[in-house]
Amino acid sequence: FFRSNMSAILKNLTAPMDFEGQRKAEMLIHIIISTCGVVGIVFGWFQQEYSKCIYTIFAGMFLCSLLVVPNWPYYKGTQMKWVDDALVDKYWDALAEKEDGKEGKEEKEEEKKKRKK
Repeated sequence: FFRSNMSAILKNLTAPMDFEGQRKAEMLIHIIISTCGVVGIVFGWFQQEYSKCIYTIFAGMFLCSLLVVPNWPYYKGTQMKWVDDALVDKYWDALAEKEDGKEGKEEKEEEKKKRKK
């Protein structure tokens, strides 16, 4: 039971993080580190102990690493939409029509064949 459950969890955590997940992770890093830095400085100031300031900042870094380093499902929610090949072909055809005076028809046909390969 434990092996099958653990393998399912590890398989879910190893999927790649998408761009939106990277943005969320970076924002979370900034919030946690900044908050723990300010709290640590204020706490250390009132306690008159520099070590408590450092411990608070390290605790924030540890919390941050627990929340951001594994690829949690929260960071993989947005599916990326790729550009359709037909749209790319239309773009290149329109670009070729604009540059009609610069190249001959033979060169354009060769370029189309190269793009399709």
